[in-house]
Amino acid sequence: MIAQQKMLQDTINTQTVNGFEFSTAAIAIVEMAHNSKGRPTGYCISLANSAFLRLVDQEDLSAGYPVSKISILDCRKTRSMMRTALKFGAVESATIFHRQQVRSLVLNISVSPVDGLLVITINDVTSLSHAREMLEQQTTLMDENNRALEMVRASLEAEISRRSKLEEKLRRLADTDALSGLANRRRFMERASSEFRRSRRYGHVMSLVMLDLDRFKNINDTHGHGAGDTVITAIGQICQSLSRIGIDVAGRVGGEEFAILLPETDKTGAQNFAERVRLVIETTPVFADITKIEVTASMGVATLLDDDHDLSTIMKRADDALYKSKNAGRNMVSVG
Repeated sequence: MIAQQKMLQDTINTQTVNGFEFSTAAIAIVEMAHNSKGRPTGYCISLANSAFLRLVDQEDLSAGYPVSKISILDCRKTRSMMRTALKFGAVESATIFHRQQVRSLVLNISVSPVDGLLVITINDVTSLSHAREMLEQQTTLMDENNRALEMVRASLEAEISRRSKLEEKLRRLADTDALSGLANRRRFMERASSEFRRSRRYGHVMSLVMLDLDRFKNINDTHGHGAGDTVITAIGQICQSLSRIGIDVAGRVGGEEFAILLPETDKTGAQNFAERVRLVIETTPVFADITKIEVTASMGVATLLDDDHDLSTIMKRADDALYKSKNAGRNMVSVG
């Protein structure tokens, strides 16, 4: 409830120029209060504009103020309208007569449900004395009610959209390796397993490239771990730039170990791709501050076979091919 009230307050605060705070209509946003056990205890005020405060003769209404203490809202007709609006999700309107101190007021009240809340708009129509003038005034008031309702609805939708985008950004961060910018190991294994099942189901080719940086420990020992991080970032950029967008899946699966999944790619295509990656790494020095660092990589390639029953089998063959490259002198591509 507190988070919802804060969201509403932030929403309304940014929308005062659109008429909520300075509207001639008295507007209040009402919600159902609950006790510590989650049971409803009655309606309460979440927000109210200045016109509403003047109408009920209050200087301030804090969030959670009981509706039962506001005579205009606690009358039988208004309570009935609130119940009906919440139950059927439809706007309820009525004109009521209200005795306030020495004055008798004629009030037009509209109750509009918005995502479990109630937007109550009240207009003082006491001075209207002619039926036609009353009809014209009510048309204007309904337009204002609708604008107020649309203002609140649009603001809530904008807030929901903002939160959805934030959740998507957080999800991407959770799936991404911070240094390389590639998929982290968990995300890579999820994507690779899904692509393995798809390729197996439809009889498509698929290849996997495993890449390990040569003598990476020496880079860390000689130039520092900051330089090592710069190398990891550079290799991630190379892998990403040479991969097909939306098709290949590149990930950092270990400290200096990377994997690139190549859907719809046979052994020859995978070997050619791996050779391009190896050559770019070999011919692209990495600069850490003013230090030039030469980097090479050993690589292993494996292609999906008929007797590969899960992802681990093709990964093992690619890994074995990688170590074959390591043992043969590094900075080369081997096929498993």
